[in-house]
Amino acid sequence: MEKILVLGASGSIGTQSLELLENEKEQFAVVGLAFGYRRIALEDYLRRFPTISRVSIADAKQASFYQKRYPSLKIYSGESGVLSLIEESDFDGAVNALVGIKGLEPSLRILERKANLYLANKESLYVGGALINRLLKDGGQLFPIDSEHVAIDKCLQRLNGRKVKRLILTASGGPFRSRPLDTFKTIKAEEALKHPTWKMGKRITIDCATMVNKGFEVGEAFWLFSYPLEQIDVLIHYESRIHSMVEVEDGTFLADIGINDMRGPISYALHKRKIPFEIQEAKDFHDFGDYHFQQLDLARYPAFSLALAAFKKGGVYPAIFNAADEEAVQLFVDEKISFLEIAESISCLLKEAPSIIKPGLTEIQQADAWARKRLHEILGK
Repeated sequence: MEKILVLGASGSIGTQSLELLENEKEQFAVVGLAFGYRRIALEDYLRRFPTISRVSIADAKQASFYQKRYPSLKIYSGESGVLSLIEESDFDGAVNALVGIKGLEPSLRILERKANLYLANKESLYVGGALINRLLKDGGQLFPIDSEHVAIDKCLQRLNGRKVKRLILTASGGPFRSRPLDTFKTIKAEEALKHPTWKMGKRITIDCATMVNKGFEVGEAFWLFSYPLEQIDVLIHYESRIHSMVEVEDGTFLADIGINDMRGPISYALHKRKIPFEIQEAKDFHDFGDYHFQQLDLARYPAFSLALAAFKKGGVYPAIFNAADEEAVQLFVDEKISFLEIAESISCLLKEAPSIIKPGLTEIQQADAWARKRLHEILGK
């Protein structure tokens, strides 16, 4: 039986992971959970998973309340609580569904334990892929949860000796894929939060509107599959039914087609690249309806180009980009800057970014802190 931690347990991926794990208690035992600042009902989780012995809660007041209520549990609090949970737990694998740069150090700590990392925190690879790759060579395994990378992995397993021409990550294009460019200056947060095909958290939904999310995924694909960036493309696909594709040198394409349901990718990761039960609801190919595609318009998605440029530069540039994007997105959601200023402010910041070619975790964290502070200074002017 595999003992599992779930980090980001109250988020979308975390809750869906727990739904799957609850139905497979003969194979998995959830031994620890990590929560952010959302209000939680720990009673429900303990009832569903009596094997839980350790919990991390970012909110110190909530942590104190539950520690008094459940003295037999070990409850950690604060930003460092997740790291303490990882360090002191007896586990074999962990779902990392944390959001943002906060997920990087937990990913590294999990792999240092030579445990299985089920990764939904895309910033871990975009920002710290080189650090993660070094740890993977020493033991431990990484299984991505993103639907696009699961799709690519499925297709690559079916090459049968044929050579790859391109990896093609599909993208919905977000809510503004057809909106006239001259109206972008009036975009409001509530409009950007209306994703056409998926229901997700605020930051990732805005990142889909700007296509920053797809820039992160290109970086992920680079580290996961070891193909050069020149062989990784992005294609707009309205329906999000084709989760990604592989173009083969013989002129054929392999595609992973399914409904918009993250339970499939989560299960594929948890079961080490296999799906033991049927997730898909469509009974026939034609049930998926029509497919529509368009090429990625870089003029429509300037932040995507910035994400890719930062990744190509390497060093601390991806960390600086990610930090700036996270801050800018929050300012946009808070109605303090416009939609266009997300990319504009990041572009200004990247021009000032320090260059550190082979950063360790400390340098990445320092660059992250600098970027957040400097972005607010730039916007303040």
